[in-house]
Amino acid sequence: MKNSIFIDEFSRRMKNDDNAYRMVGAELRRLRINQSQTLSTISSNICSVSYLCKIETAKMKPNRAMLTEICKKLDLSVPKIDLLFNLKNLLMDCVEKFYRNNITFLSRAYEECKGFENYRSKLIQLIFYIATFRLDEASLIVNDLFKITSVMSSEELIIFMVFHSILSFYEEKYHEVLDNLTMTRPYSETGETIKKIIYLICLQCYLKLNNPRALILSEQLIKELLDSTEFEMADYVRYLSCIFMMNNSMINDARQQMKNLQKKVYLRTIEFYLDLKENNLKAKTHYYTELRPFARLIFIYVFDKINYNKYFESLDKRRFYDCDFSPSIAQYLTLKDEIECYNEISDVIIPNLAITNNAIEAQFFLIELSRICSNLGKYKNFNRAFERLTKNKFR
Repeated sequence: MKNSIFIDEFSRRMKNDDNAYRMVGAELRRLRINQSQTLSTISSNICSVSYLCKIETAKMKPNRAMLTEICKKLDLSVPKIDLLFNLKNLLMDCVEKFYRNNITFLSRAYEECKGFENYRSKLIQLIFYIATFRLDEASLIVNDLFKITSVMSSEELIIFMVFHSILSFYEEKYHEVLDNLTMTRPYSETGETIKKIIYLICLQCYLKLNNPRALILSEQLIKELLDSTEFEMADYVRYLSCIFMMNNSMINDARQQMKNLQKKVYLRTIEFYLDLKENNLKAKTHYYTELRPFARLIFIYVFDKINYNKYFESLDKRRFYDCDFSPSIAQYLTLKDEIECYNEISDVIIPNLAITNNAIEAQFFLIELSRICSNLGKYKNFNRAFERLTKNKFR
């Protein structure tokens, strides 16, 4: 029995950092105060009051037997206290599972950490909220974590910055995301998963901003993903590079990149966009059966306009956060007449574009403005809106 205690203790001390004992001590103190128990009642027949006080403040590292007895008095299960010791490993696993889109694992980790009040459990909650698009709750966790960054290790601070940046990406703060992640990248070389997440988010920001760095980063990322045999993720990056090429009239380059696409949904989506861009849509609509969500929405608008509103309303709104989805365009296409279109562009879309600097959407609406302007040229305010967009975005 005693030998097993020593084995357990050596094993724990080999794999745990001091922060684990700090979290255990803080959790013991929190529970004791919540239960209105004193140091003396908990330490009775186990250790001295001063020793328990040192455990709570992480000045002492209790052995397994003593910790088990203290937990019993606080009605804290041994598996729960073991989880506190393992939170760092669990956090790293959550980063990996986020990258792999394993929501089941993240949900389980989130449930296991419920009730804890420490920064590691909060980081796990943040990852879960972002993975499930519970963005309001993620924002609250971010506010809490900003208050306690000083206790995080450098590795954990990078994780916080990366997931805070993902939240900012969903809020269309692309320049802010790039500033943060560009600063983070030199410190993330030891964590391959974090490094790939950083590169993917940067790539998507560059795509949203129509920045040529999207092509440079996509080539680098594709090589790294192929080297690590992540063929499906490499296919996604190729697809994004095709989107950038099409948006910048690099049609031949896009067609060349298409030859490397393996996943049918990516290939069909690019083919649809190219056919749409070249005004060469195929009459047999069943050819476009496998499309990404935004491409499917545009397809419905082109071929089945009468059902567009119904389809748009039924769409899972979480897809709006996809890098290749434009909720502004989707919302715009629901408008009934050109006066409404004009009001939406001049009062909502142009001010929004001025904030987000989303060049892809700006290009789309420049075309729309040109089309509407030819019909509504007598509206002076409309022409001013047209000139303002042209001047600000296409010098």
